[in-house]
Amino acid sequence: MKNNSVELTNKTVFVDSVINLLNQNLELKQLLLGLCQLAHKTCQAEATGLLLLDPEDKRLIQRKQYRGGEDWQFEDSFKLKDQLILQKLENRKAFHIDLINGDNDLLDMLVFSDQPYRTVYIIPLHKDGEFTGLIQVFNGNEKPGKEVLDKLDTLAASFTVARKNYESVRQLKIDNANLEAWRWELMQSRNTLRAMFDSIPTSIYIVDPKYKIVAINASRSNRAEQKPNNLVGNVCYEALYKRSQPCTGCRVNETFLSKRNTSRADRQWVNKDNVTDWEITTYAILDESDDPSQVIIFEKDVTLEKRLEANLIQSEKLAAVGQLAAGVAHEINNPLSAVIANAQLLKRDLPPDNLDALESAELIETAGLRASQVVRNLLGFARKEQYDFLSVDLNETILNALSLVKHEASSRAMIIKTELQENLPMIHASKDHLQSVWINIILNALDSMEPGKGEINISTSSTNEEFKVIISDNGTGIPPDRVTRIFEPFFTTKDPGRGTGLGLSICHRIVKQHGGYIQVDSLSNSGTKFTITLPRNS
Repeated sequence: MKNNSVELTNKTVFVDSVINLLNQNLELKQLLLGLCQLAHKTCQAEATGLLLLDPEDKRLIQRKQYRGGEDWQFEDSFKLKDQLILQKLENRKAFHIDLINGDNDLLDMLVFSDQPYRTVYIIPLHKDGEFTGLIQVFNGNEKPGKEVLDKLDTLAASFTVARKNYESVRQLKIDNANLEAWRWELMQSRNTLRAMFDSIPTSIYIVDPKYKIVAINASRSNRAEQKPNNLVGNVCYEALYKRSQPCTGCRVNETFLSKRNTSRADRQWVNKDNVTDWEITTYAILDESDDPSQVIIFEKDVTLEKRLEANLIQSEKLAAVGQLAAGVAHEINNPLSAVIANAQLLKRDLPPDNLDALESAELIETAGLRASQVVRNLLGFARKEQYDFLSVDLNETILNALSLVKHEASSRAMIIKTELQENLPMIHASKDHLQSVWINIILNALDSMEPGKGEINISTSSTNEEFKVIISDNGTGIPPDRVTRIFEPFFTTKDPGRGTGLGLSICHRIVKQHGGYIQVDSLSNSGTKFTITLPRNS
């Protein structure tokens, strides 16, 4: 503390000075110096000193001496060889020591300069009843009056309070630093858990016994088109499902009552033909009393798994069809071979001028060949077969297919128009398989139109890179939500009993085997257009 010209004449003024000093929020070193300066001035001492025990090691002593001015004149520290010397000071109150004829042990500890002091007045310092150090007043009033003694007692108490406050503040800073470190670690852990929680593709949320959402991950909140914070605190069936009561089949309450995990399936219809399958599982969160306090709900989208399972079932059906076809192919092909052979013999034996009979014989042969091809297609659908790729006239395959469906179209009074590019280059393809594609698509077009009102248009074209075959009709069309599924095995838009769902699947496989692709454009009640694109070099 700087030179203070204020004369301390009474205890009130002195106490005010001490309080003012304590309120200045000084560092401990400056605060102790200021209290020593007050003691120095109060006792009119030649020197004032401090002996402080280290809080961690009671044998380590720190000494300071003040003789006037603005700083300590002497500071050092030492370690007691014999800690018993402290016992001479622990239980004593303020006392005088004769530095000339006093206790040598005490003198070794108290006197730490060569100044010729005669007496020292000692004020022990205690904290919570434990000796922590002492104040020294050298050569002061050998017999201080009551007012000075009271002031010294106040200073001793102030020393104790100042050091205690300093240690408390230091510990508080340490605790705050630790708390900040723990807070940072907690925040990091929270962010990590939140990131993990939100990155899980499965929909997850936690509810309390009143069905209020406690936590929800991004996957589930995105389905509700809300942010997680906006959903927390709301009732789950209201916020997520727009219902006024718990969902049908909900097993959350069962988990709260029984502590058991539950699982159920739920199907949600997106539109008329598309559904989403969910597997909903609940898990109990137990409190300290081993009672359920919250429930975790997992909603896993198993639509793909269900479709794969359905595809597996379809594959098993196809395997069964393949086995059946393999079993009956021999029995069917033998009669067909006889029919085809006899039709060919009949054609040879008929007179050339009997045109009607010749046409009938050709139709028998063509139908037999078509039936034989159907058996081969069915076998090919169940197992991969070797395609016989040859140079083929694309227009000829279409005309051959039309000759086979000509009777069907005529019986329904349907119109079939063709616009086939002349001088079309030859295509490297399997003739019989391509004819199957045209027949299937044309028959599907005939089924989609009303008798007497239908019209089918077939066109061919080519570029330097590809061929295109377009088959369009003015039938009922295909709903947009079904267009993407028409090539799935066993999927059909026809009425029960009128289709197997294999035709377009076989077409898609044949075109793909040729290196091409099929594009479908259709709208309800606006007809359907199939565009088949085949490469020039298959």
